[in-house]
Amino acid sequence: MKKIVKCVLTFMILSFVQSQGNSQPLETSPIAVEEIKLNGKELFFTSKYTAIGWVHTSTPKREKQYAAQYDFYISVRLTVNSETYLINKQDTMSIKIIYDEYSPFQFVFEELRFKKGKYIIDLRSCFPEVKVYPLVVKDIFCDCKKYIRKEE
Repeated sequence: MKKIVKCVLTFMILSFVQSQGNSQPLETSPIAVEEIKLNGKELFFTSKYTAIGWVHTSTPKREKQYAAQYDFYISVRLTVNSETYLINKQDTMSIKIIYDEYSPFQFVFEELRFKKGKYIIDLRSCFPEVKVYPLVVKDIFCDCKKYIRKEE
């Protein structure tokens, strides 16, 4: 009887260890952007997932998604730890937001200024301790100025 109990316990422990090894790591949720502006004028985008990641292309008509978890409309969602591309006419803005650990909190950018170029934003260094839900960033280019790197 002891051998059977020992075998069953060993099997249960091994099953648990294997299931934990195969589990996927948690990811930080995409960042909601309320408005994207260029020279004070709001831009609107359509979104499409491609082989290079999320590509958001400007559109003349007002298209926003209602985000129930925030209770407001958003322009786009920026993925964390991968590049997101915003295309307006001939100009492209590439944003890679770095957040090197899992955060159960949502991030919201109230305004994002469209700037041509490739930007890497270290959000973890900019906000080392997140204790509010959701974390609302008024203007990322001002609030996290020293944590933004422009690449050529």
